[in-house]
Amino acid sequence: MQKRLVFLAALASAFTATALMAAEVGGKWKADVQQQQLSFDLKAEGSKLTGTLENSAVPGPIAIQDGKVTGDKVSFHVVRTLNNAETKVLWEGTAKGDEIKFTRRAENAAAGGEPVEVVAKREK
Repeated sequence: MQKRLVFLAALASAFTATALMAAEVGGKWKADVQQQQLSFDLKAEGSKLTGTLENSAVPGPIAIQDGKVTGDKVSFHVVRTLNNAETKVLWEGTAKGDEIKFTRRAENAAAGGEPVEVVAKREK
């Protein structure tokens, strides 16, 4: 009985470690949304995600903040000036292979309206 419990505990630990491994999201990604081209340059170290976001409608790259990768889940935010107010724009997504399906939304609903689906593809 004790051997069975040890085996089950080891199996559960292996499954949990595999489930929590961060998706491979480091690199350059591109997306087109609402007549804008987006470029992501992501760097993952364990569960920490850093990098930049560029939007063809806004000059220069913007640093992503509070970036996290947990399993296949990716999240971060950027701070933008929208409608003459500083606004936090939240990005949450799911990575699968060479694609990340994001939902982008402004933290302040008055600044950005409804959430927008964005599909980013890894540059090859």
